[in-house]
Amino acid sequence: MFLNLLKMVIGIGLIVGGGILEVMWLGFLFGSVLGIVLVLIFARHLLVMPWTIGMAAGMACIASTDKETLSSGVEDAKKVSAKFLRLFLKFIKISAVVFVLVLLGAGGYRLYEKNEQENLEKKIAQERQEKIKTKLQERQLEIYRAKERNAEWIFWGEVDPASGKKIARTASITSEDGLCELTVQKRINGSQLTGLDCIGVTIPPNEDVNINFDTQNFSRTMDIDNYTDSDDVYIRSYQSDYLGHMSYESFTTGLLANNKVAIKIPIDDSFWAHFTLNRSSNAINSLGREIK
Repeated sequence: MFLNLLKMVIGIGLIVGGGILEVMWLGFLFGSVLGIVLVLIFARHLLVMPWTIGMAAGMACIASTDKETLSSGVEDAKKVSAKFLRLFLKFIKISAVVFVLVLLGAGGYRLYEKNEQENLEKKIAQERQEKIKTKLQERQLEIYRAKERNAEWIFWGEVDPASGKKIARTASITSEDGLCELTVQKRINGSQLTGLDCIGVTIPPNEDVNINFDTQNFSRTMDIDNYTDSDDVYIRSYQSDYLGHMSYESFTTGLLANNKVAIKIPIDDSFWAHFTLNRSSNAINSLGREIK
């Protein structure tokens, strides 16, 4: 009785072991495209070789408990293996159909996604053009109002959170052609910078700008950077001496002591933006002070 039970356990173990080896064998074959193709074409029976061997040995061991012959166990194993092979090939065919359908669906989705992306880009471009148009109209209105007041430079501020007083923080001037704006800023955190913005132009932050005052016969370069999460750029208060840049102090002093300044916009089709400095001292010197 014990011997028959032991044979039964060994037989089941051989069958289970054959199944595990079969999974590993299939993984090895499918890991090599050429290997699985050759096996499917020339030797399909090798697909279930570990399963067949494990099944044959296990069935023979189990069958021996009833005194059946080894050949009878092998025949039973062959029948089971043949049925398994038929089911496996059917699974392969169904998987191939599903794979093709998935590919077609993925291709259709990518085409749809591409069209959606193109539509989104067109919409963004249209919104940008509308924004530029609106900004240009606002800029022209600002120029008109400035000339009407006979005050080219203007300044404005914000309420100080501690004292409640309105403190001047920004002084600005629009270029003579109305396309660019220069904004000298003294922020509440003590930092200083000068914004440079031109309508419809994206100024690359990795380029230098050339600064030329009307009392000088040469221009000097200055380093620029872009604001966080924005394409707009500004002239930094820190300039590299070893690169020969004009210092920020010299730049702001020049805005107070000269009549005009020209700034070369560093784009492919570069151009000079001209700004008047008339009445600049009143606006710039007001920064950091209370607006009465």
